[in-house]
Amino acid sequence: MKSLFACLLVCLFSSFASADVITFDTQSEQYFVSSVIEGDYVFKNNFDGFGTNNNLLWPTNGTQHLMSWTNNGSYSGFTLTSLAGLFNIKSFDFVGGYVNGGNPVFTLKVTGWLGGSLINSYIFQSGTDFLNATSYTTLSTIFTGIDSFKVEAVGNLNRASFDNFLVNTETNPVPEPVSIALLGLGLAGIRLSRWKAKA
Repeated sequence: MKSLFACLLVCLFSSFASADVITFDTQSEQYFVSSVIEGDYVFKNNFDGFGTNNNLLWPTNGTQHLMSWTNNGSYSGFTLTSLAGLFNIKSFDFVGGYVNGGNPVFTLKVTGWLGGSLINSYIFQSGTDFLNATSYTTLSTIFTGIDSFKVEAVGNLNRASFDNFLVNTETNPVPEPVSIALLGLGLAGIRLSRWKAKA
């Protein structure tokens, strides 16, 4: 029975076994662009400012990162889609504001969508889930089989930085051969243990 349980756990989490980490490290410094493309993934600007850089005025983790900001409102953010089809997202790194504490993000809302229908959502709040303008925090999310991922940062004239998106594509919902083989091994193990018990 333990073998079957272990096998089922492996199968369940195999969708993230070959996950990609989107780092933006190959991007140049750019401001006020409409979209940023990393491999099969497209980050599209939804509000005001959008780009990638490693400007030290923003909190930095030493590498290029994605940024959204607003100069005339309270909202910034983007929509993430995949050219390869449906995808999963497990986590990403986030920090809000300038290094001096100005222009913070008070609330970060992330939502997953499929065919225009809301699948799941998370709301992260400053002081509870992340700290503004200090260092990046990894925010965990579980979205599977979505076609778009929307991010909305809320805070007057806010600045928001993102990095290290843990994602993978889900172009074929049929179980992978490795998962099927593991399930078969688990079942064979149960049968063998029962046979030994009878003997």
